[in-house]
Amino acid sequence: MDAHDPEYLAAASGMAETYGKPPADHSAAIGDQVWFKLADWNYPKSGRVIDVTPLGAYILETDASDRYLAWPSDLVRIGT
Repeated sequence: MDAHDPEYLAAASGMAETYGKPPADHSAAIGDQVWFKLADWNYPKSGRVIDVTPLGAYILETDASDRYLAWPSDLVRIGT
């Protein structure tokens, strides 16, 4: 272990508390454009994350102003 490792880890931890942590795989933040596919659909739709529920589900809105509730596992791809 390098003598500077504890300082580096403390700084990284402090920055994560201040600026937030990056989303994990198959997760998105409010405002992100995502592709999602619900279980009974044949093809994915594009939408924007407008909110995240306390249980971790996404509220998505399409360009047609339709709103859907989707879980992280429903996301096909983040970005356009």
